[in-house]
Amino acid sequence: MSAFFKNNIIIVLAVLAISCQGSKTNIDNDKQDSDNQIVKNAKGFSISRYDNYSRLTVMDPWQGAKGIKLVYYLVKRDSPVPPEISAGKIIFVPVRSIVCMSTTHVGMIDALGESKSITGISTAGYAYSDEITSRVKAGAISEVGYETSLNHELIIKLSPDLVMMYGIGSESSGHVNKLNELGINIMFNGDYLETDPLAKAEWIKILGAIYCKEEMADSIYNKEVNDYNAVRDYVKENTGSKPVVLLGLPFKDTWFISPGNSFVSKLIEDAGGSYLWRNTTSSESMPYGLEN
Repeated sequence: MSAFFKNNIIIVLAVLAISCQGSKTNIDNDKQDSDNQIVKNAKGFSISRYDNYSRLTVMDPWQGAKGIKLVYYLVKRDSPVPPEISAGKIIFVPVRSIVCMSTTHVGMIDALGESKSITGISTAGYAYSDEITSRVKAGAISEVGYETSLNHELIIKLSPDLVMMYGIGSESSGHVNKLNELGINIMFNGDYLETDPLAKAEWIKILGAIYCKEEMADSIYNKEVNDYNAVRDYVKENTGSKPVVLLGLPFKDTWFISPGNSFVSKLIEDAGGSYLWRNTTSSESMPYGLEN
């Protein structure tokens, strides 16, 4: 099982013991290819592949977003920009250097064999990969902070081909305006908003597209689907009682809870547990007091 998938399940297994912002404008009269079967489970993005570029659309990439579409054109290096591209953000691929704001992105890049392209991460302490932590200690990867503590000057100095962000709320887009104005490509990644673990894992296909390793990403994902379903079915057939599970840590005296319709809740269920807030529904993290 790959490292990026372990990032998603390590907490549950331990408990249970078993870019610059893309353009928001719509493409003029540009319809999704009806034969496009690239995305199977994920709801937050779509990819259309053409001769020398791909069109990536990321939908509602932060909590509370409604009707937001960020469009990115992934154009192969040394290829002319297609004349039909009249809107959106152009990113030349394969990406050679990247700054990641989430360890999920790091794990997926590592699974594709492209970890050496990572030049910056948000917080090294959450990195699962020994290679990444070693490169941070050696100074090959810089910690760039996040949100209000984002080190714009350091990112500009690193001059990455792409900064991959994730946003907690609509204010997240404001933190990247300075980088946007200075020509740094930023892509928003909303994988954590998926309601199913396999849908979240499918975002590796975006990484496959920006590294021109689409077939490899598809193969990794298909294997993860088979492995995950096999474990889920085994657990379902061989467990009786379900331990009740609470996840997370308090932040400033508030415990932020993933709702029952989140991928976290589904992950716990598939691993043989019973999530404490499994009957709740929300599109955002739910704040609870410590007394609750």
